[in-house]
Amino acid sequence: MDVFAVVGVVGATCAVGVYAAVSVGKISADARLFYIINGIGSTLVLIAASRQFDPGDFGTIAQECIWTVISLVGLFRAATRKPAAGSTPEITPPPPVIAREAFGLKKPVYINAGALQSQRSGRLRAA
Repeated sequence: MDVFAVVGVVGATCAVGVYAAVSVGKISADARLFYIINGIGSTLVLIAASRQFDPGDFGTIAQECIWTVISLVGLFRAATRKPAAGSTPEITPPPPVIAREAFGLKKPVYINAGALQSQRSGRLRAA
C-alpha cells in the first residue's frame, strides 16, 4: 500500500468517524471540531483520489471538493457565531427537577450524569 492509499484511508476514517461521533451524541454537529475533522478528512481523500486521475475518479473528486467547501463554510460560521447572552457555546445546562419543593429545597436540584446536585451545597448525592 503506497502513501497516497494510506492518506485516503485516514481521510475516509476521519470523515466517517466524526459522522459516527455526531450520530451517537459524542460531538455536536455545530461544534468547530466537527467541521475541522470533516474538512481534514475530505481534503485527505481528495489528495489521494487526485494522485492518478482517471475519469472514474471525477465523482469522488467532485464530492470531496464539495465536502471541503461545506466544512470550511461551517467552520467559519461556527467560529463567528455569537453565543446567546448568559450561555456558554456548545454547552447547555441540565434541566431542573420539577418536584424540588416536595423536598423542601429553595434552590433547584439538577440531574447531572445520574446524580443529584444541589446548588446550595454543591455536593453530589446518589439518585
